[in-house]
Amino acid sequence: GYGFAPSGSLIRSLLALATVDVVEGDDYFTRNNDSGWGALSLTGLIDFQEFETRLGQDNLTPGENLWIHDSFRSELNMSDWLSNRLKGEASQNIGDNPWNGFGAEGPFLQTGDVWEKRLVPEGNEDLEIIMSFPAKPEPFIVDDLQLVVKMSNGYSAVGGIYDYDGYSSLTSTLELDVDGLINSNETSIGVKISQLDLVGVEWIEVAVHANYIAPGNSPGTVGVDGNRLGFAVAVKGVVRDSINWEDSDGDGIANAEDLCPNEHPQQYDIDLDGCSDDSDSDGIDDQYDLCPMINPGSYDSNLDGCTDDSDKDGIGDDVDVCVTEPVNDLFPVNSTGCRPLDNLVLISNVSIDGLSDDVWNDLLNVSWEINDLDFDPYLTGSRIMINQTGSQSYFPILSCLAQDVALINGVHSCSWQAPDDFPVFSIVGMNLHVQIFAQSLNASPNANVDIQYLDSEIYFSANNWIIDEGSDDEAAAANPVRAMGWGIITILGVALIAKRLWDSMKDDVDSEQEGHNVGGPFVNYDNNRKL
Repeated sequence: GYGFAPSGSLIRSLLALATVDVVEGDDYFTRNNDSGWGALSLTGLIDFQEFETRLGQDNLTPGENLWIHDSFRSELNMSDWLSNRLKGEASQNIGDNPWNGFGAEGPFLQTGDVWEKRLVPEGNEDLEIIMSFPAKPEPFIVDDLQLVVKMSNGYSAVGGIYDYDGYSSLTSTLELDVDGLINSNETSIGVKISQLDLVGVEWIEVAVHANYIAPGNSPGTVGVDGNRLGFAVAVKGVVRDSINWEDSDGDGIANAEDLCPNEHPQQYDIDLDGCSDDSDSDGIDDQYDLCPMINPGSYDSNLDGCTDDSDKDGIGDDVDVCVTEPVNDLFPVNSTGCRPLDNLVLISNVSIDGLSDDVWNDLLNVSWEINDLDFDPYLTGSRIMINQTGSQSYFPILSCLAQDVALINGVHSCSWQAPDDFPVFSIVGMNLHVQIFAQSLNASPNANVDIQYLDSEIYFSANNWIIDEGSDDEAAAANPVRAMGWGIITILGVALIAKRLWDSMKDDVDSEQEGHNVGGPFVNYDNNRKL
């Protein structure tokens, strides 16, 4: 990539890498206060001859085995950096306007923070890592950053701790206590691992631990009076551009082991494969699945991971065999999404007493029973039907509605007295019969409230019009005309009374069960059942 101006910390790290051991004969060299990191030799870091042949090429790099990080790296020029520092501030003294790290690569650590980076060792040379950070002048307290390098084989090394052979001491990662490390006032710390100890190692993890960053008077800023600290790391002996062991999506699983390297599954990755789990295998990731433990199969049209409930009756479409309309909490459905079947009211045990040779000339009593397997309330009544035209059409001349029906021991009854209850028009020679009706008052939306009718098959007649044999022909001729007039008036009156009575009953039912429609109690004879 494009070059940048390195910080002092990065220059120190690179110079420490560009050293050769100071030894006599076959002795080992260890870092010490007298010889430092060794003798400076830039050729150990950069192949200048190879570098010269590549001058002018794009993406020029001093070496393929070098990797660096600089918290202070910035694409801003100095003028822009200073302008941003001072813009809008009351004081134009840069010392009065501390820097918060804006525009730099970062991170800038505070006490307790940890920065980590995974790299792949090249394998054909030793691995050396140098971490440096700026030191605060007296009388400020010295900060403490620790360098820890973990390897995929379960071993780790701590910066500044070496064996007699000059290589870093290796310890089991499980036994490493980073919090228990001895504080150090070194501002350049190194780790060196032998090529032999890197055999079979797939990755190394470089970690910078901020054990202690001195608090300042400007929290959140970088510098002598802040509480954040930048650093630089230079590594030699790694594959510079490898991303296999990086964590592109930040889920804590390296790309090489992450089946979904560009997807952060948040907390929905129990098996740690880097992908969001699908616990119920319905094709909806758990983080988007509202029912992560239920596989709705083909019953999930909105793809929320739950079984649809199209009619909103609380029963999933996968087991719902009924369309519930409308939904009413007062009338819940069963486990299959259906309301219980409403049985029809049944009219039975009809009895007609008071006929003499099929002629009604005294007290006529009609009785019947009503059976409803659901024990629903109901309306019932009876009426006397007449066939006046000789066709199959009948209409009522007398009615016994709800308030007129007697109920004794489960038996309903109605009575009419001849001739007091006869109509005012002549019914001589006309066929009469009894009709019983009943209607359920079940208020369920799925109730069967159709009015049930039962017509008797006992037909009878009555004599309510006697013509005086001594009357003259004109009077006799007038009788049928007068009878017809009274008949029409009677029919209209009976119809009006029946309507008012029925409306009264209907209002009573509606007041108990709001919104329930009860049909009219009378229908044409053509649709009636027979006894």
